[in-house]
Amino acid sequence: ALRDFYEAQARADLGRWLPAYLPSLPRPPRRVRFKVMSSQWGSLAPDGGMVLDLALVLARPSAFEYVLVHELCHLLHADHSRAFWRAVHARCPHWREEREYFRAEGRRLKATLRALLGA
Repeated sequence: ALRDFYEAQARADLGRWLPAYLPSLPRPPRRVRFKVMSSQWGSLAPDGGMVLDLALVLARPSAFEYVLVHELCHLLHADHSRAFWRAVHARCPHWREEREYFRAEGRRLKATLRALLGA
């Protein structure tokens, strides 16, 4: 039940943020799934399917949104080139602060979610 609640919260956040970014992308993500991830915060498959870590719901909203932007920018650039980071910066100018937040708090967030879900 708690996992369903967190996923509903994550989807609500996604629903608020995603529409603002779609006009500047070549296509929307094919689908978005949430799962408990061990090390990454998100990924984008070659077919356009996006996976986001459910622990993002425990992060500050601006950090969650940064991960969304990061993965969406992979629809433009399938690498971490300068062009990719320029695309991220254009949509999320504070991305460096959010990345530092995950470096400082990421393990705690992931551990907290696993403990809450009994995973």
